[in-house]
Amino acid sequence: MIFLVTTGIILPWIDRIGRRFLLLSGAIICCIIHFAMAATMAACGHHVEQVNGNENLKWEVTNKAAGKAVIAMSYIFIGIYGFTWAPTGWVYCSEVFPLKYRAKGVGLSAATNWIFNFALAYFVAPAFTNIQWKTYIIFGVLCFAMIFHIFFTYPETKGRTLEEIDIVFDSDLPPWRSGLAKSRFQEDLAAVQEKQASVGGESVKGKEDDTDRVETV
Repeated sequence: MIFLVTTGIILPWIDRIGRRFLLLSGAIICCIIHFAMAATMAACGHHVEQVNGNENLKWEVTNKAAGKAVIAMSYIFIGIYGFTWAPTGWVYCSEVFPLKYRAKGVGLSAATNWIFNFALAYFVAPAFTNIQWKTYIIFGVLCFAMIFHIFFTYPETKGRTLEEIDIVFDSDLPPWRSGLAKSRFQEDLAAVQEKQASVGGESVKGKEDDTDRVETV
C-alpha cells in the first residue's frame, strides 16, 4: 500500500521536479537507510541457529526497540523508493533512447528490470541465511555507487520533447549542467510570447495615436 500510494502521488510531479533530483535524492536516502539498518541489526542482534523454528533465519535482534526501528526503516525505504526510483526509472528509460530504437530499448529495459527482480527474490533469502545483516551493506554500496553514476552520466530530460533528447546528449554540457541546454519548445514559446507582447504594444500605441488625433480635433 505504501508503494502504491507514494508512486501514485509523485507521478504528476515528475516533470516539474526533474529526473536527476529524484534519482539522486532517492539513491542518497536509500543508501543511508540500508547502512542504518545494517548498523542497527549488527549492534543489537546476534547469531542464532534458528528463529522460532525457522532454520533459514540465522540472526535475531533481541532489542525490541531496535527491531521496531528496522521494521520502520523498511517501510520508509519502500516509501522513498516509491517517491523516487520506482516511477522515475521507468520514465527515464522511455525517454533516453533514439526514436529508431526506442521500442526495442524500452522492451530491453523492462525485461532486464524484471529479470533482476526475479534474481533478487532468490538472492535475498540465502543472503539473510549466510551473511545476515551484511545483506544491507551490499544494497547500501549499490545505492552509493548509483549516486556517482547518476551525477556523472545522467543528463536532465525534464521539460523536453522526445525529439529534443538527442540535443541534450549531443551537447557539450556535462550531465550536471544539462538543464542549461537550449530547448526548442522553450525557444518557440519565448518567440510567441515576444510576438504577442510586440503586437500588444503596437495596439496600445495605435490607440494612443488615435486619442491624440481626437484631442487635436
